[in-house]
Amino acid sequence: MAIVDYTRNEGRKNEVWQRLTHPREVIGFDELAQRWQCLDISVKLSGYGGLVGAPNILPMLRGAIGRALMMGASQESLAQKICPWAPPCTNDVFFGPKPEIKITRHTQVVPKPFVLSAKAQGQDLALTISLFGFAGDWQADIRTALIVSVRENINWQKLAQDIFLPSALDCQIHTQRAIIKNVVPIPNRVVMDFITPVDCKNTDPADNPMSVLSRLANRLYLLARWHGVGIEVDWKALSNAWRALVIGVESENTHTLVRNSKRTSTQYKVSGRCIQLTLEGDLSPLWPLLVMGEQAHIGRGTTAGLGRYKLKSTENSI
Repeated sequence: MAIVDYTRNEGRKNEVWQRLTHPREVIGFDELAQRWQCLDISVKLSGYGGLVGAPNILPMLRGAIGRALMMGASQESLAQKICPWAPPCTNDVFFGPKPEIKITRHTQVVPKPFVLSAKAQGQDLALTISLFGFAGDWQADIRTALIVSVRENINWQKLAQDIFLPSALDCQIHTQRAIIKNVVPIPNRVVMDFITPVDCKNTDPADNPMSVLSRLANRLYLLARWHGVGIEVDWKALSNAWRALVIGVESENTHTLVRNSKRTSTQYKVSGRCIQLTLEGDLSPLWPLLVMGEQAHIGRGTTAGLGRYKLKSTENSI
């Protein structure tokens, strides 16, 4: 069971901190996959499909959503402190400080409860923010922030440069529950095909592919708190499971993601690499992690679109 580190006493008065630090029960990863909640809020921009590959589109969207939420934030939240409101402001939920909990010998901060993704749909562009667990309780504010962001907070012409865009911005918004894939039987060979780069800050995933699986397990261990539960896991057995796999790696050159934060007046640079991992062997102990990870993403920069992958199999259609 994780040990909570109360580094901020004011967190004890914050509803979200209370829910993150006091899970209702402790379950395994298998059960978490059964209870996993992911709410996709997507806005489709007609005729904007050519922007799907623009390198800064998701960092810009992240910043735009943040600015929209700041309009309704408490003074404490604007100062990057814990919001004292009950319930806390939406800015605090999605961008405010979060508690630290221990995973084995290491202490990590509970991640932000969302990721961003972009997809071309014919000539149109779909931008999606995926909310995890009880963060979906704030979906109404996120829907509004997403619409305000695409209509008012992003300079589309500057982003497009030489790409033609329609003169009028026509957008539609849609909300749906994302479903975990239920593949039976579990294949013995699967490909993790990364659509966006995995960050390389501490280790290059091309050189140490098992680090991708360990980071995925850690991330889901922490995201379980947004589902109101803690995770009980035999880390040695799980580690032995991925060490027993035959792992093939294909990789591309590294990419650098640059994000300017007006919130903190800081420029962030993340080096990442797009890879394909082929996993062969007994995947059953890892399968809940792999299917949840398609929605949760991996590594740093997930709230700006990094670490997104799709599972592909030669044995089953996934």
